[in-house]
Order: sequence, then structure tokens, then C-alpha cells
Amino acid sequence: GVAYPSYTLRLMMDEIEDELGEEAISAEQLRRALLGLARRALEAERNHLLRAIESLLERSEEAIQQQLGERLETVDTFFEGLPDRLEESGGSLRPQELVEELSGLVRVPLRFNNEEMRALTQGGDHLAERVKEQVESALMTVTLNRVIGAIQRRIEELDARPAQYVGKDWDEAARMLYGEVERLLNERVERLSSPDGPIARDLDAALERVGDGKILLAQNQAALLGLLGIMTQGTRLTFDRRTHRRGRQQVIRMTYIFYAAGLLEGREADELSEEILEHLEGARLALQRVWGNYELRRLIQTETPLSRLSQPIQERLRSVLGNERFEEIAESDLKELPGEDLVEIARVLGERLQNQIYREILLGVISQLWVDYLTRVDALRVSIGLEAYAQRDPLVQYKSRATELFSQLLKDIRAGVVARMFTYQPSRSATVQVERERGASDTTAKAEGVPTAAVERSNEASRAARKKKRRRH
Repeated sequence: GVAYPSYTLRLMMDEIEDELGEEAISAEQLRRALLGLARRALEAERNHLLRAIESLLERSEEAIQQQLGERLETVDTFFEGLPDRLEESGGSLRPQELVEELSGLVRVPLRFNNEEMRALTQGGDHLAERVKEQVESALMTVTLNRVIGAIQRRIEELDARPAQYVGKDWDEAARMLYGEVERLLNERVERLSSPDGPIARDLDAALERVGDGKILLAQNQAALLGLLGIMTQGTRLTFDRRTHRRGRQQVIRMTYIFYAAGLLEGREADELSEEILEHLEGARLALQRVWGNYELRRLIQTETPLSRLSQPIQERLRSVLGNERFEEIAESDLKELPGEDLVEIARVLGERLQNQIYREILLGVISQLWVDYLTRVDALRVSIGLEAYAQRDPLVQYKSRATELFSQLLKDIRAGVVARMFTYQPSRSATVQVERERGASDTTAKAEGVPTAAVERSNEASRAARKKKRRRH
């Protein structure tokens, strides 16, 4: 197979290689370096999560203060106008109606005892503070529910409930919640990156075959990539309540993305762009090798000789292998060819197949976005026609905004193509073309000495008959 790392993993591999150098190293040295990398990555992820949670708590506090101010003002307005309403109604307002109205205004279900309900029908200014307390408590509970739920999606170990913070103001509740999250994340870093932790055990199992031997990283890039992948994934025991069976679930233990972002911090944008483009070009060539090997295996399985490939591919193979070598192996079984020839053949097949894949991507993206573009242009024509009533020149407006739409279309096409280049799965039709053998009738005619023109006339008559039959239906 062909192993090619993502840009993030490439940065991690470079980090390990810079730390260990180019000389042969032992399995223990590699283990220590990988555990150190895991710890740095876990710490970077922890710091990112803590900053995100701190920002979430600050935004939630601002939202609470804004909503609380609006709703408390509503409560004051309600109780200020309540005496006049009671006087105008002559005592016909029922307590339950007032409670439902006030609950709707503050968007919080309010609860009063019988004595408070009677006081409400008498003006009950002293109940305003009671209502404000309920509103503040309800807002705190709702906000804490949302915040805790958002945090638990990233930190499943967090066992927190809004009931734990009853009677505390927002600052104290936020401080307690942040402290609990920080404690859990610190424990997670220590647990996963410890010398006898789960990551270390998985690395020991993977490096067991090396023993006391030496490892040269430059020659074992695929193995290093595999070890980096092992560190990020783990398993945990699960229990299915429906079937009452235990099982194992694969989980993501850590990610390198935040540590990689720290490595790129402060670098020049032009230098970084050039490096990423170079990496993507390497990915394109790796995919080309993948498709070339895939197509070569298909030709071997179908026992297709090179002489049956389409003419453009044969010409390309002649230029790569040379005319003499191509003629020697054109009718040979591909399984019998030496490795150096198969490598060149796979490269040519990969180039051809990748071009066909890119054509499929271009056609798909353009077809999808072109329809959307035409719809927008049609809508623009209608809107420009309406704007003509506002004393604007419709032609100038149409040209200007249509140009903007077309520029955006080109940007969207480029973005869509790039986004699918490295993940696209080609259709079955995206294979190298093989020259088809002539039809059975043609072969039979030649064998029997029948002129080719007669066979062609017979084929044309058959096609015409089939067309007539289709018309009858």
C-alpha cells in the first residue's frame, strides 16, 4: 500500500525526527519520544479546551445579565401598573390569570403559595422581589444546563448537574465548574501520557517485534505514521442495556491539531502556503500511485495485455519504456514482467486514471454550481427590473452584479474541486480504456469470407428495426 500522512501528521513526524536525529535508534528511545509528543499534544488540547470553556462562561454570563435586565424591567413594569388594573377591573381579575400573564411576560414558570396568590390580587408590591428571585434562579438553571451539556460533549467524564450550584451566584458557580473541568483535564493528561498508561501499553505492543534492534526512521516512515495513529485511538468497555452484553468501542483519545497549530504560530504566511502546496502535491502523486497500482491489479486479474490498451496509453508507454521494450512485452502476461517495468506501467496508468477522475470532479462540480448560478442570474434580472423604477440604470447594475456572481462562481468551482480531489471515489467508468474486440458478426463474416460492407449494411438494418420497435411502444 501507499502511506501518505496528512499535513498535521507530517508536522508530528518532523517533530520526532528532529528530536531523535537521523541515526538508528532503539525502540525505547522512540517510545520515550512518542510519549513526550503525546504529552505535549494533550497539554495543547487541554489549554485549548480551557480557553474555549472560559470564553463560553464569559459569554453565558453576558447573556444572563442581558436577559435578566430585560425580564426584571418587565417585572417592575407589571407591578407598577397592577394597582391601576385591579382598580379598573373592580376585583374581577383572578390570581391564576395574573400568574399566567406574568409567567408569559418573563418566560419563566412562576410558583406562588395561596397566601401570595391572594396578595397578588391586592397589588402585592412585595411579591416583586419574590418573582425576581425565581426569574434569576430559572435563568441560572437553564444557562447552566446548556453550558454543562456543551462541555460534556467534549469532556464526557464531567459529572455535573445544575442542582449542585443551587444557592450560588453565577461567578461562584462558574468558578466551581471551571475548576472541576481543569481538574479532569489535568488528570486526563497524566493518565494518558504516563509511562504505564494506555498509550504506553499500546506502543509497547506495537514495538514488541523490534526487540533490541535498531530503527532508522528515514526508512520506516509508514511504521512511524502507524504509531502516531495508534496513540490517538483507544478502546473502552461498553455495556448494551438491551442485549446485556459487554463490548468494546473505539474512541479518540487525543488529537494533534492543537499542538500542530502551536508549531505553526508565528510563521510567515507565504512560506507556510508554499509548504502546504508542496505537501498537497505529494498527496496528489501518492494518490496517483494508488490508482496506478489499483488499475494494474485489475489488468492482471483480467489478463489484459498492453497491446489491448487504448492507443494514447500505448503511445505513453512507448515513450516511457522505449519502443523496443514495449514491443517485447506488449503481448506478455503482466504477471511475468519484472518489477521495474510494472512500476513504470503503474505510473502511466495512474496518470491516465487520475486525469479521468479529475474530469469527473470538474464535470460534477461545474454541473452542480452552474444550475445554481443560472438561478441567481435569473433572480438578479428580476430584481434589477424592479430597481429600474428607482431611477437606476438597469444595464449598468446588471453588468456589475452579474460580474460579481460569475467571479464567485469561479471561486466556488475551484474550492469545490480542491475539496474533492483527495477524497473522491471514482465511478466504475473511470478506468483505462481497453480496445474492444470486433463484434461477433464481424468476426464471423471475416471467417466465412463475407464482405465487410455487407455486414455493416446488415448491422444498420438491425439498428433501424430496433428503433422502429421502440417507437411502437
